[in-house]
Amino acid sequence: MLDLRKITKDGSFTLYNEEYEEHYHSLVGAKTEASLKYLNPYLAWVSEQEIEEVIRVFDPFFGLGFNTYVFFEHFLERKLPIVVDAIEIDGDLAPYWTLAMNYFQYLSKKYVSFDNLRQSNNFFLKIIDLLEGIKDLKPNSYDVILHDAFTFHKCPELWTVDLFKRYKELLKERAVIVTYSSSKIVRAGLIEAGFSLKETEPVGRKRGGTLAIKGSHEPSEPFFLKEYEEICSSPYREPFEECQSLEEKRQSIIRTQCLEQQTKRRDKRTN
Repeated sequence: MLDLRKITKDGSFTLYNEEYEEHYHSLVGAKTEASLKYLNPYLAWVSEQEIEEVIRVFDPFFGLGFNTYVFFEHFLERKLPIVVDAIEIDGDLAPYWTLAMNYFQYLSKKYVSFDNLRQSNNFFLKIIDLLEGIKDLKPNSYDVILHDAFTFHKCPELWTVDLFKRYKELLKERAVIVTYSSSKIVRAGLIEAGFSLKETEPVGRKRGGTLAIKGSHEPSEPFFLKEYEEICSSPYREPFEECQSLEEKRQSIIRTQCLEQQTKRRDKRTN
């Protein structure tokens, strides 16, 4: 992998992905972003609930590992039990995992290296396509899922209603998905998958991210429902059960988009 490291403002680093033309983390700070956009919203959600058992986290887009690491550092420092299952499709990122972990003083002291962390009993990472890897996970197992894929417009196959439904099967009751996204289409998809939504605190922009709650008796806020009505005819809804990989899903969505555009052009000519 070409080393495209960029030091962020908090001293941690990120990488630039040339295929998607995006950094893995904000240049404000990879560690800072992971804390503000993922750890803090989850802690705010569970603040009124007593943690009596192991917190189980699913990180389906491990990337450089910062989201997982901030969870480990917070819970292990407080001697609270935590288990993280993670998936990453890009094995070329492996050389950067120990380097990223070194920014977390507690983890570096406790495990010394990323390999030692992998050999522990509370962290499991698979290098595999998400649609394949998710098949091996037990339903009703997780307290939180950290959905940190590349943006919807770059990677629509990672933001489908069908994936959100799979997540719902994996989550316990009152468990949550946390994502940085405030996209109307993403939020509409989460509502269609059966989640109730709350907005997380904004980080460097006007709108916050999204907390999607399974089994909540609290309705989503009115503006979420309005967004849902606006996007209810989104073309990004075809099931991915028939697709064996994310690449197949990507091509399927591209075909759908092309057909939509052709139909619109034909309708314009007809009118």
